[in-house]
Formats: sequence, C-alpha cells, structure tokens
Amino acid sequence: MSVQTTRALLCLGKWSLMGFVHNNDIKKIAKLPEVPEEDGDSEGEVDMPDGWDTIMWTT
Repeated sequence: MSVQTTRALLCLGKWSLMGFVHNNDIKKIAKLPEVPEEDGDSEGEVDMPDGWDTIMWTT
C-alpha cells in the first residue's frame, strides 16, 4: 500500500468520526468502477491532476 493510500485512509477515518464523511458517501464511492490498469504506471499508481484533492467547504 502506498504512503498516499495510507494517509488517505487515516484521514478518511478521522473525517468520519468528525461527521464530514458518512457511510452513504463511502458506499457510493465503493460502487464506482476501478481505474483501468493501463491508466497507471508500473506499480498501478495514477497521476491525478492538480487540485483533485481540494476540499470544498460550504455552510
């Protein structure tokens, strides 16, 4: 597991406890198709565009 994946999982756990992420959100994401292997590098990692991880906060 990559460092980025580990960090993402740790953040997800914390965000869930804080109420920022809900179980229904996770269920929806889990149903999305996998990224095709040919889109990644030799280790299966995919370069994401700048800003893909921007968190939008609205009230």
